[in-house]
Amino acid sequence: VVTIAACINALKLVKKDWKDVVVAFSGAGAAGVAIAKLFLSLGVKDVIMCDRKGIICEGNEGMTPAKQEIAAFSNKGKKKGTLADAVNGADIFVDFAHTPDGLEKSLAALKSHCKGRLICLFGCGGNRDRTKRSIMGETVARKADFSVLTSDNPRYEDPYDIIAEIEKGYRRFSVHYAVVPEREKAIYSVSSRASQGARVICSRPPSAKNDWPLSASCAALTAFRTARRALLQADRTANIPLRSPA
Repeated sequence: VVTIAACINALKLVKKDWKDVVVAFSGAGAAGVAIAKLFLSLGVKDVIMCDRKGIICEGNEGMTPAKQEIAAFSNKGKKKGTLADAVNGADIFVDFAHTPDGLEKSLAALKSHCKGRLICLFGCGGNRDRTKRSIMGETVARKADFSVLTSDNPRYEDPYDIIAEIEKGYRRFSVHYAVVPEREKAIYSVSSRASQGARVICSRPPSAKNDWPLSASCAALTAFRTARRALLQADRTANIPLRSPA
């Protein structure tokens, strides 16, 4: 719902309707499918789902039943190719990159359509695979022009310790980054650095649990309520209880 709320405000700024919007997804897991269906219930023109092999399309070889189901409701134009092909022509890009390889592909796809700087905001979760942290840092340092390292659900670890491990990999390739542990301030920092033509990627969409202070402080509460009303009007989501943040 936070993703939908952000898009409602963005579409107002560019004066576009849902019916004219194509949404590209990097990641076709349960979360990606759920959000894709929410976009469809709001009347978007099309959603294009991508897995590690590229665009999911009817007729692809070796598809699992789950991928066949995705192909049935998405990609009306039968587009084929890589993630970069999916991003080309899309109005909204939703990224669920949780691995160095997934993040690299997302950055490469956006870089190919970026007229200005590519700025990446990201962090790594706490109490998870620590070996990925420096690798993620290396990946972003090689692909982005500037990055903001921040906290991403540290769980029971110190956010500064997690960021320090990311920095070890990042600094092998670049020193063009800033450390802003507070996620709210980090996103404001990214926004202030994005000039015309720049592209900003926030790796992993904000979660309702961890990022509600950010959403509220960015005046997204009104958009949240608008999204809630829109979702309640859709048959698929009419029975889902939605609760505003405290």
